[in-house]
Amino acid sequence: MMGATPPGVFRERTSGSLPALPPMVISMIAVGEQTGGLDEMLSKIADFYDEEVDAAVSGLLAMMEPLMIVFLGVVVGGMVVAMYLPIFDMINAVQWGPKDRRTDGPGRPPGPRSLPWITAWTASASPASRSSVSAAS
Repeated sequence: MMGATPPGVFRERTSGSLPALPPMVISMIAVGEQTGGLDEMLSKIADFYDEEVDAAVSGLLAMMEPLMIVFLGVVVGGMVVAMYLPIFDMINAVQWGPKDRRTDGPGRPPGPRSLPWITAWTASASPASRSSVSAAS
């Protein structure tokens, strides 16, 4: 074999030249190189880091779930409010009339007598017809 390195050379060559690799990985590679089972040792390293990444991702997703639920609730609630506000404004416009006639006086909310059609109906009805309507019901 040309270019074969003697056992233990990996640790000597990489003692300070690979700062991206943790010391545990360097030690496991060196042990695998010395024992002749480098492929098994690399597989163990890969399995270890695969489990570590899975645990970190599942922890992150567990933390994000409540935030996503709250976010979706706010979005759906905003859509519901955006859909119903115009309907409520339309009901108020029909019920109370234009916005400039919404008060009976300064600072008072509108009463039922402020509606023009109720005022006209009560003024045109005679006391006798009111009593016959109340007696019928």
